[in-house]
Amino acid sequence: MDAIPELPQNLWSIRDAAIDSIINGTKAPNLQPIYDWLEDDGWDAIVGAWSNEEMAIKLEDLAETAFDDEELAYDLDMDVKDITDEMRITRTRELINESLDDGYESPSVHSYKLLPESDESPVIGCVMEIHGQGGAVADWWGVYKNHDDFIKSIRASGLILLSELDALTDEKILSLWQG
Repeated sequence: MDAIPELPQNLWSIRDAAIDSIINGTKAPNLQPIYDWLEDDGWDAIVGAWSNEEMAIKLEDLAETAFDDEELAYDLDMDVKDITDEMRITRTRELINESLDDGYESPSVHSYKLLPESDESPVIGCVMEIHGQGGAVADWWGVYKNHDDFIKSIRASGLILLSELDALTDEKILSLWQG
């Protein structure tokens, strides 16, 4: 197995400025050169077997396109007025399971340690969607104090980590349904 690619020395000044921006609240640098490196020579560092990866689901996006009583009634060949909350919840969980095979609706979540030798290293985070034959597309989220802060940002955005899917309540599901 190849070694984990290390950030090249010519990008260290950007890395150091990014770390300073998180620690000391200074202006964040343009991270594009690091993003470009991660999407090319550093690809294995962000998506390799040793990377920090989770899967998530865009539940609110799924809700916009599929959580609809009229569509559910049509699929079940019944009247809209006969749709129950239990049916909505069941359909939602089915749709979530179906979307797990869709790299767009269930993107992977990655972080890259800027200081690989430190357990609490600042990280650069991204969400990676699969765009059909176009393959993986990285959506860069910026720099964070650590991986936990990046994950908090993911949660705040409405993405639900698959590792936390069991905590999705019926109430949350029903709040997303369109009557």
